[in-house]
Amino acid sequence: MLAHPLHLQLLSKDGGNVTVLKYFKYRSIDGDLVGVLGDSWLLEAEHVPVTWHSTRGVNQDSYDEIKQALCKDVGALCSSKIANTSSYYYGKSIAKAARFALIAEEVGFLDLISLVKKFLKETIQPWLDGTFKGNGFLYEKQWGGLITRLGADSSGAESGFKFYDSHHVQLGYFVYGIAVLTKIDPNWGKKYRSEAYSVMEDFMNLGGKDSKSKYTRLRCFDLFMLHSWDSGLEDRDGRYQMNSGEAVNAYYSAA
Repeated sequence: MLAHPLHLQLLSKDGGNVTVLKYFKYRSIDGDLVGVLGDSWLLEAEHVPVTWHSTRGVNQDSYDEIKQALCKDVGALCSSKIANTSSYYYGKSIAKAARFALIAEEVGFLDLISLVKKFLKETIQPWLDGTFKGNGFLYEKQWGGLITRLGADSSGAESGFKFYDSHHVQLGYFVYGIAVLTKIDPNWGKKYRSEAYSVMEDFMNLGGKDSKSKYTRLRCFDLFMLHSWDSGLEDRDGRYQMNSGEAVNAYYSAA
């Protein structure tokens, strides 16, 4: 088979009888594809630690400035003022507020966290219990996944969510907010556990053939390319991933 550069980087030298044909190359849009002989490959990815806070910490000299900015940003949070009820833009509002809570926790500004918790409950809960008037999640049986009420009514609405475009991106913002709210309020997390995992499994279902999950396995992730695609069911222009940062956020949130 032909291996792309990331395969070669991760290819275990101890994973069976594998020979890399360094001079057997095929130029492609993904870089030089190199021939590999062997019955199977073993790819060993480096472990990336998943933490709530910044990995390098925050300079204490900046704490006062950060706290002033947090007061302004958290003070402006108001669930009733979110005008755009699209799952993408609404989800981004949720994730932004969740990030405020984690920053406040890291710099020891704990008084603001209760305000963020209130906002997150007001914005996330209606989507999970089906009471949000502006939109909502629906389960679609044919492709085994979530769509939205707005998306179901119009082919062009919700950034192609109806056609399974960018599901990891859009739902990743919700999962991020859910994860942070559960960190703040574990009892809330227990109450909405099944709904939370249902949202996550739409794009992060790891189950195999015998899985009882109602969602398809790894909807957006390409196990050969080792990254995700935004493109869903009907993209005529081929596969694409517009924003790798949003894709990474989805899997970080799931973790």
